[in-house]
Amino acid sequence: MDVNSSLSLLGSIGWYQLYVYLLSCVPVINAGVVMLSLVFLSATPNHRCFVPNCDSMGLNVNFFETFVSQSIPKTLSSFV
Repeated sequence: MDVNSSLSLLGSIGWYQLYVYLLSCVPVINAGVVMLSLVFLSATPNHRCFVPNCDSMGLNVNFFETFVSQSIPKTLSSFV
């Protein structure tokens, strides 16, 4: 049997085929969004932002020194 004749027996695309196609696109689009989000979320910046609650040199100086020593790397090679 010829391919063209078998395709003519099947007919054109109907509502069901379109429905199945659109439903199969939903997980593909979701997976694409997740993979694209890695581009924006996985980069490590080479700086540290000022946090007013943690960086103030107020009354609790011991907390400030402990916080900085635990959150800021001591060498530049720690930033990747």
